[in-house]
Amino acid sequence: MTTYATAHTKRGYSLIELIIAIGLFSVVMLLATTAYITLIDMDKAARARSELVNNLSFSLEDMTRSIRTGTGFACDDNPAESWQSCYWGTNCFSFVDQEGHDVTYVQKDDGTIGRYIGSYANDRSCSSSSAIAMTDPAVHIEHLTFYPSGMAIGDGNQPSVLIVLQGYIDVLRRGETVRSEFSIQTRATQRQFDI
Repeated sequence: MTTYATAHTKRGYSLIELIIAIGLFSVVMLLATTAYITLIDMDKAARARSELVNNLSFSLEDMTRSIRTGTGFACDDNPAESWQSCYWGTNCFSFVDQEGHDVTYVQKDDGTIGRYIGSYANDRSCSSSSAIAMTDPAVHIEHLTFYPSGMAIGDGNQPSVLIVLQGYIDVLRRGETVRSEFSIQTRATQRQFDI
């Protein structure tokens, strides 16, 4: 019987195969890392936008809640002024809140919603500089208009105010500013009956 010695040769990867494998792995990792970084950037932008929308929503809800429980509505800083003068809308609205303070909401020059709380009776100011900003500076209010109705005492109509808000939110994404425009309308009806 003849025995042949078989030599088992162990073969490894060649240098070319290793270079190709490392190159393919690098390309796959580069694509995966780029996608991951893009997702993180999109998440940051979405969170920033959500925070700004929440800020605007909270400010608007606070404003409507105060108006609902208020009295003595006026469409400017003069409580004796007839409410009919603001039939076409105004960007300054005053009233007396449930704690007896004169409160004025106004569109500030810097593009935010401002609130001025008077320190004595009939202390109302439509001056943008005297109001404290309620919204974040990244929320740009282009138009804030109040449309009051039913303000005459004894007219049988419940006093209410239609609030129209238009503007935009700027969010930074990948070094560029992404603008989201909004237009909001809400109505605040006084809870006290006008008899």
